[in-house]
Amino acid sequence: MRRAALLGLCLVAGCASVEPAGPDATALAEMILQARPGRPPVLKDVDCRYIPAEGTEWRCRYREQASSGSWVRLETFVAKGGDGWTLIDGIQRADDLSD
Repeated sequence: MRRAALLGLCLVAGCASVEPAGPDATALAEMILQARPGRPPVLKDVDCRYIPAEGTEWRCRYREQASSGSWVRLETFVAKGGDGWTLIDGIQRADDLSD
């Protein structure tokens, strides 16, 4: 009975995701700048999704503006540790992949 009531509540009001939030665009841009010093990256459409099987990792997909002005889709992986966010995957450059 209790489970049915909770399910009904979720169907009516919607249930919040219990996945921990990943880094925002500012935090991701700071990590990228540390990994590849130079021009600060301009990002949009940042979407970091928690990877439950890993426990402390997120897959981040985003668009970075190339120096030509075009937007390039990229992705990387980050982990949450005691000191904050850490890149755990290589970073591609939008300029290397743009037309």
